[in-house]
Amino acid sequence: MKVTYRKALAVFIGLVLLLFVVPSLINLMRLAKEYQEGPSVQAALDSNSVGYDRPLYGLTYKLEYEDKDAEGNTQYHFISTRGENVPKVIVCKFLWFDEWSFVMLPSCTPAGWQYIENNENEWEKAYIKWIKSPNYDGRKLPPEYQKYAPKKPQEEPSSNDTSGVPSNNSVSS
Repeated sequence: MKVTYRKALAVFIGLVLLLFVVPSLINLMRLAKEYQEGPSVQAALDSNSVGYDRPLYGLTYKLEYEDKDAEGNTQYHFISTRGENVPKVIVCKFLWFDEWSFVMLPSCTPAGWQYIENNENEWEKAYIKWIKSPNYDGRKLPPEYQKYAPKKPQEEPSSNDTSGVPSNNSVSS
């Protein structure tokens, strides 16, 4: 069997289509379905933007309401659930293609719905306000927020101990 240039080119083009174009079309169809389904509150709660707050700050959230921003993106407005009154706004944006970043180490943001915090400054002010309030429950804080915690009153020496030096009244055997 004689292999001609045209046959080799046809086989090469077929392989390229099979290896690159078909998977891309399948992925595009998956993304179109995901886009049609729209963002979800549960996915926003499970996202890193919200999920990191529980182990780091001890905060959990519930949905207060949903609206749209100026660009037409869905926004979920959450409020913390254990009396802290700390708001969190998550904007839902859709990426049709993966986004790569090469700032320090290569990283990839996959295509699909992205849940991005939109009120970092407001969140931090509310969190600090809660720490300074009488409602603060004394839970462990990340190091950068410990300076806002109320100081524990220092114990004063008892009225029997006027010298400030510990007594040696203990018996050792």
